Amino acid sequence: MLNAGSFRDVQWPDNWTAATIDGKASAQFEHTLLVTEDGVEILTARRKKSPAHKRLESSISSLQRCQILLDASVSKVSEATNDLPQLKTILKNKKVFTVVSESDVIYKKNKLRKNIEPNLIDSLEKLDIIVSKLERKKNSLRQKSDLLQLRIENTSEKYDDITSTDSANIEHPTSTSDSNVDGVIGSSGDIQRLKLLQIKKERLKYTLNRLSRG
Repeated sequence: MLNAGSFRDVQWPDNWTAATIDGKASAQFEHTLLVTEDGVEILTARRKKSPAHKRLESSISSLQRCQILLDASVSKVSEATNDLPQLKTILKNKKVFTVVSESDVIYKKNKLRKNIEPNLIDSLEKLDIIVSKLERKKNSLRQKSDLLQLRIENTSEKYDDITSTDSANIEHPTSTSDSNVDGVIGSSGDIQRLKLLQIKKERLKYTLNRLSRG
C-alpha cells in the first residue's frame, strides 16, 4: 500500500504538481484514490476547473453545436440546388434583388408627383373649358330648337287656316280676285318654309342627341 504522503512534490505530466490531501495546494486540485486489483492504492490529482474555464467550455460547446447545425443546413441547401446549375450561375453572376433605401423611395415619389400633378391640373382645366363650351352650345341649340318648334306651330296654324279657306272657296266658288291669287301664292311659300323648318328641326334634334350622348 502506497502512502499518499509519498506523492508530495512529485512532478506530474502537463506541469501539474501533485499535492497530498494535507498539503497547502490541495484545495486547488481534485483528488481521486484508485485501488488496483492487487490492492495497490494510487492517489491521483487533477486541477479544479475555475468558473471562467467552465463558461469557456460551455461557449465552445455551443459554438460546436452551431457549427454542426450550419453544416447540416448548408448540406440541405446544396442538395436542394444541386439540380439547378442555371440558378447557381445566375446567383453568382447577376444581381437578383436590389435593396432601395426608404429615402430614395420618398425622393422618387415626390419627383414623380411634381412631374405628374401640373399636367393633371392643366388637363382638368382644359376639360372644364371644353365641357363649359359644350354646355353653352347645347343650351344654344336647345333654344334654337324651341324657337323653330314655335315657328313650325305658327306656320302649321296658318297652313290650316289657308286650307280651310280654300275648302270653303271650293264649296262656295266666288270670283277670284287679285288678293286671293296673292294669298294662294303666299300660302305655297309658307308651305315651302314649313318644310325647311322641319328639316332644320330634325337636324337640331340629331345634334342635341349626339351632344347628350357625348
